[in-house]
Amino acid sequence: RHGGAITDPAELRAAIRLVLDAHPEEVAACRGGKTRLVGFFVGQVMRQTNGRADPVITGELVRTLIQEEI
Repeated sequence: RHGGAITDPAELRAAIRLVLDAHPEEVAACRGGKTRLVGFFVGQVMRQTNGRADPVITGELVRTLIQEEI
């Protein structure tokens, strides 16, 4: 599949998990209240997906996954 935005939550979750696993200190800081880091994670996922990840859905999933990991 080429082009189009990635909106499939399962596909986005996989990319997000890789980003979160690669940045444990930032995850801990985000859990500690530095919610601006959500934007950092979205940016990393965008980079990983060549800009195809839907940023709104990605942001929501990042917030959800960070809370679930506690």
